Amino acid sequence: SVYYVSDGSGNTGSSPYIAGFMGRPIDSVKDAIADISSRSIKKAYIYLQSDAEVDSTLTIPNGTEITIQTADFENPNRTSYSGYQKFNPVIKSNTATLKRKTGFTGEMFKMGDNDSILNFRDVIVDGNGVTATAPAFDLDKGTVAVKAGTKIQNFKVQGAKVPSVFKISGNGVLDLNAAGGSASI
Repeated sequence: SVYYVSDGSGNTGSSPYIAGFMGRPIDSVKDAIADISSRSIKKAYIYLQSDAEVDSTLTIPNGTEITIQTADFENPNRTSYSGYQKFNPVIKSNTATLKRKTGFTGEMFKMGDNDSILNFRDVIVDGNGVTATAPAFDLDKGTVAVKAGTKIQNFKVQGAKVPSVFKISGNGVLDLNAAGGSASI
């Protein structure tokens, strides 16, 4: 499944019109993941048409693979979408940022189980300079893959010997394979 996200669009899975299409993007990454979970989807792509904020921990559902990346096209700002509508999409020229919301200090991402996978490609994951109380990823199970075009930046955490981005333990796997490009943390 494919979900287009434009933060603050107001479109949710419970809207009277279908949300998540390029012409009617869903409101947030959180709403997209909730819809993926409620439909028991096992593989999904979340395309960011705008920068997005994370205001609470996002849990990747059990046995689900989700890829978050910048969309190829801008949000065409359709207010109602009930089927096919012809429009000329505008190519997106910048990389979208998935950013920790000011005031949110918990972990940003959590894996549901050992079969949960979260991929990042062509996206900026930004701690927003917020001094957090937990690492962005407390990776004790599942896999997080940092792929080509991904930049992870501006993470801070309070406390001695607490990692700011990845705390890896147990069955957690961090895959830093940026084939076809480069990635940075």
